[in-house]
Formats: sequence, structure tokens, C-alpha cells
Amino acid sequence: MRKYLTGKFKQDLEFVEEKLQTLAETFEPEDLDRMAMDVYMRLRPNVPKGREGWGKAGLLETGAIDVLIAERRGAARESAR
Repeated sequence: MRKYLTGKFKQDLEFVEEKLQTLAETFEPEDLDRMAMDVYMRLRPNVPKGREGWGKAGLLETGAIDVLIAERRGAARESAR
């Protein structure tokens, strides 16, 4: 798996891992398990739909990870009140 991810993200792998780790830390484990597909759907790279998109490279928008982190942190602050 590491070799595959390194091939896809190259020198950006550590940066992406850090962002995703930060995002994961905003969830309780059982919530992340329950919401993982929703998180994936928000973050997955855009590629053509259907067979045309199979195997195509997409661009991961790390800004979308930042937005989700901010939303999660904001929601946590609201629920703490």
C-alpha cells in the first residue's frame, strides 16, 4: 500500500497524510467508521463518470480537507456550548 500511495502522491504523501490525520482526529472512532463514506465522497478527486473515469488520475484538493477540518472543529465547539 505504501508503495502505491508514494507512486500516486510522490513528494506530497507526507503532507497529505498529515492533513488526513488531522481530519481523522476530529472524529470519535465510531463516528469516523460510520461517516467514512461521506468523508470520502466529499474529498475524492474529480474524474469522469462511468467507465471513462476508471483508472484515471484525479487531483486531490487539500483545501477541501482544510474546509472539512474547520467544519468539524466548529461543530465540536458548538456542541460543547
